[in-house]
Amino acid sequence: MEVIGDFAFFCQGRKLLSINIRNNEVKTHFGHSQEITSLVQSNSILYTGSLDGLIIKWTLPDYVAYKVNSPITMMASSKSDLYFLKSNALILTRFEFSSETFQTTPYFKGLLGDALDLKLTNSQTHLVLLKPLSIVVLNISTQDSNVYEHNCPLSVMAIHPQDKYIAIGDVKGLIVKVYEKNHVKVHWHAHKVRCISFTNDSNYMLSGGEEGVIVLWHEASGDKNFLPRLGCSVQSVQVNLENDLYIVKLQDNSLKVFQTSDYKQIGGYIPLVNPGKIIPGSLAYTGLVWKDDRFALNASPGYIQLYNPETRKIDFFCCENRNPTLRSNEGYPIPLQVVSLSFNSDFTATLLVSDSIYMTIQVLKFWKGSKLNSLIMHPHFDTAHKVISFKDNFVTLGKNSFVLWQYHEKWQGCAERTKDNLLCFDACATENLYVSFGNIITEWNDRMECIKEIFEPHNVDVLYLQNTSEHLIAGTSENVHVYKKGLILWSLPLQFIHGIISRNNTFLLGLNASKYTPQDLRIKNTNILLKFSIEKSVPLKIYKVDNPHCFSLNENEEAVIIDKYFDYANLDKEEEFFYDEIPSYIKVANEGTENKENKNNGLVSRYGQDRGLLWLGEYASHDLPGSDVFFSHIIEGNA
Repeated sequence: MEVIGDFAFFCQGRKLLSINIRNNEVKTHFGHSQEITSLVQSNSILYTGSLDGLIIKWTLPDYVAYKVNSPITMMASSKSDLYFLKSNALILTRFEFSSETFQTTPYFKGLLGDALDLKLTNSQTHLVLLKPLSIVVLNISTQDSNVYEHNCPLSVMAIHPQDKYIAIGDVKGLIVKVYEKNHVKVHWHAHKVRCISFTNDSNYMLSGGEEGVIVLWHEASGDKNFLPRLGCSVQSVQVNLENDLYIVKLQDNSLKVFQTSDYKQIGGYIPLVNPGKIIPGSLAYTGLVWKDDRFALNASPGYIQLYNPETRKIDFFCCENRNPTLRSNEGYPIPLQVVSLSFNSDFTATLLVSDSIYMTIQVLKFWKGSKLNSLIMHPHFDTAHKVISFKDNFVTLGKNSFVLWQYHEKWQGCAERTKDNLLCFDACATENLYVSFGNIITEWNDRMECIKEIFEPHNVDVLYLQNTSEHLIAGTSENVHVYKKGLILWSLPLQFIHGIISRNNTFLLGLNASKYTPQDLRIKNTNILLKFSIEKSVPLKIYKVDNPHCFSLNENEEAVIIDKYFDYANLDKEEEFFYDEIPSYIKVANEGTENKENKNNGLVSRYGQDRGLLWLGEYASHDLPGSDVFFSHIIEGNA
């Protein structure tokens, strides 16, 4: 984050955002095609580096892009130069502003492989390199270097405005002021120090940590003041030139503005929260759930975010009442995460899970409004992974069982059903409940009596189930079947299917259809969305998407996604581009109708009743329209 005048600039994915800290106006600026990794300023001009191999000089509303051909990992700037490190290089490159030339340097030769951060002193005489257990201070003119070693992994560093010392913070909360001849230690944070900065008059050092608290250290007296209860780990904090506002950026990418006089919050910015930014590597997403004109999806651990795509307003619903912090101690149990949620007319059900090295914790909660009605620890004897609504009740899915929950002043588990030792994958419900166990789809009435079994024709596991009033859509990893009254209406062979979402008479199918994607990524990454009418096997529309986190159909049956940068996009909006017909490079072939008697269940399987779509992997995904086409208009238009 950088503060220039009345504006704070920060990055979110591939976007540069600016917020007027006086009136809270937010604008979005596009220039990069991939995630921005570095943001620095020089002479009140911003520079960004990105994984797309570009360095951009922002002369808002315009910009100038410099191509360096490799992803940028970190940058440091002075009044005359910009130093940066590329991901595939172990040398530092200098970019001279006046001549706009690039020059490789011998600085930190052999030391850049595990670098964490790079800073330039305010006197522009020294470069400072942060490494996991040390800092290296390099004299630019003589190339002499001094090394300060630390006995604990380091996390952050900052340089005093008058170059009096270098402040470093470690993962255990200790801050060390490294002077030329001695070192001073200060300690308040219980966990990792995430940021250190200084006020413009140098009277205070500010530090933020995983506790969601900013500590203001008075330089002369050593006294401490606190800006507490920020709700998330602090990523960056700065003070404006007038020293009357604190600008705080949190790990969930939200930004808050406080008055320095009374610590009162006067502004801020709240984006959609990516849970993976709170707990790196988190793969648990509830996806999109529609209710009251809002989408619901899980946010930071223990929270649900409710997003209105028309007003762009985001509300948060707390399910756990604790600070969702990734602790620096890896043995600390991971906070509870919302992995599934569902609604009925009066209640909301949330399934929270915490995986730790000690034990797996599972909690099922039922809410009426914002008040907790019932709490059930470990709702299954095995691992629960999903909750769905069934009429006025709820159903939870376990490893090889499901449980029906009914309301009698409190919510109680009323019936549990298993299917031998087969794994339970998915379920859906309208009039009856459908549950997939391995390659069998079972149909249950509201008395939990199994009234029908349907066998997948290829004897592979049914991973996805969706239904409407008359149809059942079932998907495996390589096939999708549409059933009507127990018979297959049509079937489509595909590969690398990742999800199915249905609404009314339409459903959305997500898959990876590029043979150029590595095999391990094709198994889990979506890059194609196909929209179908339930009655026909020919897609209504085909969308090229860039690995979205989740996708769905809204109440108007429009395709909507949360993209990989956690931005919302409606792919069917009039101001966006889409295909009304199948593009010519997607071939559709006629197939004969094939009738086969299924001896397992006596059903007639009918394949290719209309036409079948050939395997899309034969066609390069880069021939399809890029996701920028879909995202840019709607996001820029609402910036």
